[in-house]
Formats: sequence, C-alpha cells, structure tokens
Amino acid sequence: MLSNSVISWKSRKQKTVALSSTESEYMSLSDSCKEALYLQKLLSELDLGILYKQITINVDNNSAIKLAENSLFHSRTKHIDIRHHFIRDVLEDGKIAVKHVSTSRMGADILTKPLGSLKHYECLKIINVTDLSSL
Repeated sequence: MLSNSVISWKSRKQKTVALSSTESEYMSLSDSCKEALYLQKLLSELDLGILYKQITINVDNNSAIKLAENSLFHSRTKHIDIRHHFIRDVLEDGKIAVKHVSTSRMGADILTKPLGSLKHYECLKIINVTDLSSL
C-alpha cells in the first residue's frame, strides 16, 4: 500500500508444495519482499519525491516471521529452496520489516480465501476500497 492505497497485488497457486502453513507463509513472504523491493526501486526511479527507507510487510503467521528473522540453520526447514532465504538478508539490512497482523485484520485475505459477505466488506475497508457511487 502506498498512501493507504493498494498499488500491487497477486494471488496465485504456489509453484512449490509446502509441507506446513509456516513454510507456505514464509515462501509468500519471500515473494512479497521481492515485489516490494521492485516497487521501491520503481518509485525511486520515477523521482516522485517519495522516499521509503524501510518497507513493512504484514504477516499473520508468527512462525514465518520467526523463521525469517532467525538466520540460524533449522533442521525442519532445510528442504526449503535457498532462493526463499534471501528475505533474511534484506531484513538484516533493514530494507524490509515484518509486522505481525492478526488474521482478523489481514486485508490480503480478500484475494486468497473464500469469504462471507461481512468479512469481505471488512477486508475492503482494511485495504481502503470504497464504492465510487457513495462519493
């Protein structure tokens, strides 16, 4: 999000089979990190006067956050493709920060899960999507 507006999103089937929800969230975090760094570079090159020294990515899985923040060897995750572990480097460099957000406040769910109408409208509010006819 930029100025409380969604500027990029993606929903797709993961290319790799994850053996746990933590692993799945960790791989998604890695993909989100790559996209965020790309957008940061793009905005910098457009020279719009927007400067973000650190991008915050919201994650609703504490185990995935701990895995990203801990660069020690984990025997349970040794099979994860090494390309996903670059997240640890960008966290250490301070380019990216991860923040835990409760599942009930995760606006990205609108793109990844079947939702009831109430939860759907809650997610729309979280990501600041409004009905233009109400303006």
